[in-house]
Amino acid sequence: MAPNAARDGRRRRPRPPGTGTGPADRLVLVQWFELRDGGNPTALEQELLRYDRLLGEQDGLQVQVTLRLPARPGTYLHLGFWQSPEQLSDACCADAHRAQLDRLGRLAGVEAGRAVGAGLLGAVPDLAGAGHVVLARALRSGPADRFEMDFGTLVGKMLHGADRGGGLLLCSALEPRDYLGLIWWHSAGGRNDALCGGPMPDRRPRPAMVPARLRAEPAEVVAHRG
Repeated sequence: MAPNAARDGRRRRPRPPGTGTGPADRLVLVQWFELRDGGNPTALEQELLRYDRLLGEQDGLQVQVTLRLPARPGTYLHLGFWQSPEQLSDACCADAHRAQLDRLGRLAGVEAGRAVGAGLLGAVPDLAGAGHVVLARALRSGPADRFEMDFGTLVGKMLHGADRGGGLLLCSALEPRDYLGLIWWHSAGGRNDALCGGPMPDRRPRPAMVPARLRAEPAEVVAHRG
């Protein structure tokens, strides 16, 4: 996972969106949806699927994925990888997009942000057949390049065998210390080892591979396009 960082531990300026060669290098729209009290989770998922279809028709969207967070019932994450800020802005200003967000806003609280790719292992992000995802969040305290290299090393250790998928690291465009990572597999074994470990040969419990400084939780793919 190649780092995209200045060698300045105090402040990091993300790579301008649209300067890379693939979806991981593009501007990423990050949207959190949290079901309102008393809300209907089925209705929210239906509207999220409608949102996915709507965005899939827009120019400039390369890849998008919607994730459900089972440890936090009613919480969803949508990631959209865009070729340019202008195309993202055009899509967000469209009447149909605003109307769909209004429908979603009646069902859930919506929090939006933007990020840029900081590293990638595997296809970008090839989650279509990956039913087993770990979402990790971290607030970096040291140098950016060291953090990103450490994350890449960690993902490389996790992804092995026939069930391996990939890993993606995003850096907030507004708060350069704020990171969001995805790691995915095509079977449950890898994810289970990452989150809670497995038995060692002497039957002692193996510690989870994800360090405590990464706030990690399982995620499930609701929709994927790209």
